[in-house]
Amino acid sequence: MKIIDEKGRLFGKINLIDLLIVLAVALVAVAFVWKITGSRAPGDVATQDHLINAGDEVTVRYEVIVAGIDEAYFKGLERYAEGASLVRDNNVINGKIVKFEKAECSTALDPNGNVIAVEGQDRYDAIFTIEYTGKMNTNALVEGQQVIRVGSQYTVRTLFIDIIGYITDVEIIGK
Repeated sequence: MKIIDEKGRLFGKINLIDLLIVLAVALVAVAFVWKITGSRAPGDVATQDHLINAGDEVTVRYEVIVAGIDEAYFKGLERYAEGASLVRDNNVINGKIVKFEKAECSTALDPNGNVIAVEGQDRYDAIFTIEYTGKMNTNALVEGQQVIRVGSQYTVRTLFIDIIGYITDVEIIGK
Protein backbone atom coordinates (compact mmCIF):
# COMPACT_ATOMS: atom_id res chain seq x y z
CA MET A 1 0.00 0.00 0.00
CA LYS A 2 1.34 3.41 -1.00
CA ILE A 3 1.38 6.34 1.44
CA ILE A 4 -0.01 8.70 -1.24
CA ASP A 5 -2.08 7.12 -4.05
CA GLU A 6 -2.47 8.37 -7.65
CA LYS A 7 -5.43 10.61 -6.63
CA GLY A 8 -3.32 12.42 -3.99
CA ARG A 9 -5.02 10.79 -1.02
CA LEU A 10 -3.08 9.91 2.14
CA PHE A 11 -3.31 6.12 2.72
CA GLY A 12 -6.03 6.09 0.06
CA LYS A 13 -8.51 7.83 2.38
CA ILE A 14 -7.62 11.49 3.07
CA ASN A 15 -6.90 14.08 0.42
CA LEU A 16 -3.48 15.57 1.24
CA ILE A 17 -4.39 19.12 0.16
CA ASP A 18 -7.56 19.09 2.30
CA LEU A 19 -5.49 17.90 5.27
CA LEU A 20 -2.97 20.72 4.81
CA ILE A 21 -5.79 23.30 4.61
CA VAL A 22 -7.40 21.97 7.80
CA LEU A 23 -4.03 22.07 9.62
CA ALA A 24 -3.34 25.63 8.43
CA VAL A 25 -6.77 26.82 9.63
CA ALA A 26 -6.23 25.09 13.00
CA LEU A 27 -2.80 26.75 13.42
CA VAL A 28 -4.25 30.17 12.61
CA ALA A 29 -7.03 29.61 15.17
CA VAL A 30 -4.54 28.54 17.86
CA ALA A 31 -2.31 31.56 17.10
CA PHE A 32 -5.32 33.89 17.34
CA VAL A 33 -6.43 32.45 20.69
CA TRP A 34 -2.85 32.65 22.01
CA LYS A 35 -2.57 36.29 20.91
CA ILE A 36 -5.86 37.21 22.59
CA THR A 37 -5.39 35.34 25.87
CA GLY A 38 -1.58 35.25 26.03
CA SER A 39 0.49 33.06 28.28
CA ARG A 40 -0.11 35.11 31.45
CA ALA A 41 -3.09 35.74 33.62
CA PRO A 42 -5.01 38.94 32.85
CA GLY A 43 -3.76 41.94 34.79
CA ASP A 44 -0.16 40.74 35.08
CA VAL A 45 2.61 42.89 33.66
CA ALA A 46 5.81 41.08 32.69
CA THR A 47 9.07 42.93 32.83
CA GLN A 48 12.61 41.72 32.27
CA ASP A 49 13.17 40.71 35.88
CA HIS A 50 9.76 40.87 37.50
CA LEU A 51 6.18 39.71 37.20
CA ILE A 52 3.97 42.45 38.58
CA ASN A 53 0.29 41.88 39.27
CA ALA A 54 -2.37 44.55 39.04
CA GLY A 55 -2.70 46.06 42.52
CA ASP A 56 0.90 45.33 43.52
CA GLU A 57 2.74 48.25 45.08
CA VAL A 58 6.04 48.92 43.31
CA THR A 59 8.79 51.49 43.64
CA VAL A 60 10.38 52.77 40.47
CA ARG A 61 13.22 55.13 39.69
CA TYR A 62 12.84 56.99 36.43
CA GLU A 63 14.63 59.73 34.57
CA VAL A 64 12.90 62.71 33.00
CA ILE A 65 14.73 64.96 30.56
CA VAL A 66 13.60 68.48 29.76
CA ALA A 67 15.53 69.53 26.68
CA GLY A 68 16.74 72.94 25.60
CA ILE A 69 15.95 75.01 28.68
CA ASP A 70 17.16 78.59 28.74
CA GLU A 71 19.95 79.29 31.26
CA ALA A 72 17.67 81.66 33.21
CA TYR A 73 15.53 78.78 34.53
CA PHE A 74 18.36 76.82 36.09
CA LYS A 75 18.81 78.99 39.17
CA GLY A 76 15.32 78.07 40.41
CA LEU A 77 15.57 74.46 39.27
CA GLU A 78 18.89 73.94 41.06
CA ARG A 79 17.52 75.54 44.23
CA TYR A 80 14.24 73.62 44.43
CA ALA A 81 14.66 70.32 42.54
CA GLU A 82 16.76 67.84 44.49
CA GLY A 83 14.86 66.31 47.40
CA ALA A 84 11.55 67.93 46.46
CA SER A 85 8.36 65.90 46.83
CA LEU A 86 6.03 65.51 43.85
CA VAL A 87 2.66 67.26 43.94
CA ARG A 88 -0.55 66.26 42.15
CA ASP A 89 -3.91 67.99 42.51
CA ASN A 90 -2.54 70.16 45.34
CA ASN A 91 -1.51 67.06 47.34
CA VAL A 92 1.97 65.76 48.06
CA ILE A 93 2.27 62.22 46.69
CA ASN A 94 4.64 59.33 47.39
CA GLY A 95 7.40 60.45 45.03
CA LYS A 96 10.39 62.74 45.11
CA ILE A 97 13.24 64.05 43.00
CA VAL A 98 16.35 62.21 44.19
CA LYS A 99 18.82 63.78 41.74
CA PHE A 100 18.97 66.80 39.45
CA GLU A 101 21.54 67.39 36.72
CA LYS A 102 22.26 70.09 34.18
CA ALA A 103 23.70 68.87 30.86
CA GLU A 104 24.90 70.53 27.68
CA CYS A 105 22.46 70.24 24.80
CA SER A 106 22.56 70.80 21.07
CA THR A 107 18.85 70.57 20.19
CA ALA A 108 15.51 71.64 21.60
CA LEU A 109 11.84 71.68 20.61
CA ASP A 110 10.33 74.84 19.21
CA PRO A 111 6.72 75.82 20.15
CA ASN A 112 5.42 73.65 17.27
CA GLY A 113 7.26 70.54 18.52
CA ASN A 114 9.98 70.63 15.85
CA VAL A 115 13.59 69.84 16.76
CA ILE A 116 15.88 72.85 16.30
CA ALA A 117 19.61 73.36 16.81
CA VAL A 118 20.53 75.43 19.88
CA GLU A 119 24.31 75.13 20.07
CA GLY A 120 25.92 78.20 21.58
CA GLN A 121 22.59 79.66 22.73
CA ASP A 122 22.98 79.16 26.51
CA ARG A 123 20.49 76.29 26.58
CA TYR A 124 20.80 73.12 28.61
CA ASP A 125 19.02 69.88 29.37
CA ALA A 126 17.59 69.34 32.84
CA ILE A 127 17.67 65.71 33.97
CA PHE A 128 15.46 64.77 36.91
CA THR A 129 15.83 61.37 38.60
CA ILE A 130 12.60 60.57 40.41
CA GLU A 131 11.58 57.76 42.75
CA TYR A 132 7.90 56.95 43.06
CA THR A 133 5.95 54.24 44.89
CA GLY A 134 2.47 53.38 43.67
CA LYS A 135 0.08 50.59 42.78
CA MET A 136 0.05 48.97 39.35
CA ASN A 137 -3.18 49.17 37.42
CA THR A 138 -3.96 46.49 34.84
CA ASN A 139 -1.32 47.55 32.33
CA ALA A 140 0.91 50.32 33.70
CA LEU A 141 2.18 52.21 36.71
CA VAL A 142 0.35 55.52 36.82
CA GLU A 143 1.43 58.50 38.91
CA GLY A 144 -1.49 60.90 39.15
CA GLN A 145 -2.83 60.83 35.59
CA GLN A 146 0.62 60.23 34.11
CA VAL A 147 1.75 56.83 32.85
CA ILE A 148 5.32 55.99 33.77
CA ARG A 149 6.80 54.59 30.56
CA VAL A 150 9.90 55.38 28.54
CA GLY A 151 8.94 57.93 25.90
CA SER A 152 5.90 59.28 27.76
CA GLN A 153 5.51 63.01 28.23
CA TYR A 154 5.76 63.79 31.93
CA THR A 155 5.15 66.90 34.03
CA VAL A 156 7.61 67.32 36.89
CA ARG A 157 5.53 69.17 39.46
CA THR A 158 6.65 70.10 42.98
CA LEU A 159 5.78 72.98 45.29
CA PHE A 160 7.98 75.36 43.21
CA ILE A 161 8.53 73.54 39.89
CA ASP A 162 6.15 72.77 37.03
CA ILE A 163 7.98 71.73 33.87
CA ILE A 164 7.30 69.23 31.06
CA GLY A 165 9.77 66.66 29.80
CA TYR A 166 9.98 63.06 28.60
CA ILE A 167 10.73 59.87 30.49
CA THR A 168 13.99 58.37 29.20
CA ASP A 169 14.54 55.45 31.61
CA VAL A 170 12.50 53.42 34.09
CA GLU A 171 13.87 50.94 36.64
CA ILE A 172 11.92 48.87 39.16
CA ILE A 173 13.76 49.15 42.46
CA GLY A 174 11.27 47.53 44.83
CA LYS A 175 8.16 45.42 44.92
